Amino acid sequence: MAIDAAGDVWLPTGIAGVFQFDPASGAFAGPYNFRSDNGSNIQQVAVDLNDQVWVAGHTASYVGYTSVTNPQRLTSIDTSLPAQGGLTPVAPLTIAIGPSGELRYGYSGMSTTSYGLASILNGTVTPLATLTASPASQNQNLVDAGFLTQPSSTAVRTEFVNSNNVHRTINNGSSTRAGQITQAKNTDTLYPLFDTSQICHYNSSCTASGFAGLNHPLGLATDGLGHQWAVNTGNNSISTFTAGNTGSADVAISPNAYVLGSTYLPAPSAVAIDQSGNVWISNPFSAPYVLTEIVGAAGPTIQPLAAQYQTPTGFLVGTRPNN
Repeated sequence: MAIDAAGDVWLPTGIAGVFQFDPASGAFAGPYNFRSDNGSNIQQVAVDLNDQVWVAGHTASYVGYTSVTNPQRLTSIDTSLPAQGGLTPVAPLTIAIGPSGELRYGYSGMSTTSYGLASILNGTVTPLATLTASPASQNQNLVDAGFLTQPSSTAVRTEFVNSNNVHRTINNGSSTRAGQITQAKNTDTLYPLFDTSQICHYNSSCTASGFAGLNHPLGLATDGLGHQWAVNTGNNSISTFTAGNTGSADVAISPNAYVLGSTYLPAPSAVAIDQSGNVWISNPFSAPYVLTEIVGAAGPTIQPLAAQYQTPTGFLVGTRPNN
């Protein structure tokens, strides 16, 4: 899920494209789809500085893009990596806009056993880093240059690639799944651990299990005040806290998560915050796909009042409250 400069929300359909939602009118547009052989099961969306919205093909060797201001059917780019004697097809699983404006994508090998991070700039594909084990698609996430995966229960670790393409592995004990990375205001990188209901810091420690009401979190975002917003798939809720320089210095804004229930937050796994401080939540990994807004909540005053929306293809509908 991503938000463009005009405040429109772009969210994956879970099938072969992306929807655009205009908060001002409460209207959906789309879906804007791949051609049938260029990708499906879309779970990741990114918007670049040139007003292009990007999606990862996930099940095919393509990323797609369209204009934010004049969206059309997705234009496909083959992400196959350069290899001796030809190209190696890969499946781009997740995407983000890198520090130089390039599109970065985490991939899994299709005809090989390679997994890693690559970029596309002006149509040129460049390998950046290779992981040491196979990632699960839902656990592979990017924010700017960062890359995160929990490869397997037998080799439990979190793997990062920083903006200089330096690879680092962290042992996370018994956890087998991690979630969406976010950049804290103190420049630390945070990520949730699904199985143990924790938030971990790249440079230090993890919170206690269940901290701030965490319950199997996957999505995590930082607002303009440096507050963290974690969406919990375990009990259809959202947790809020401030991140210190170490895990022990984290402070819960509310001791318990705001539980809005399966109607408004059905197993949420993605979260984004717009420039007005509205928190947007969705569940791109499973139908029915629901987009929920918590209006004006990002900041020290929390007002957990949600609204729902529906497209003709199955999103829940409601009336958007005024800001």
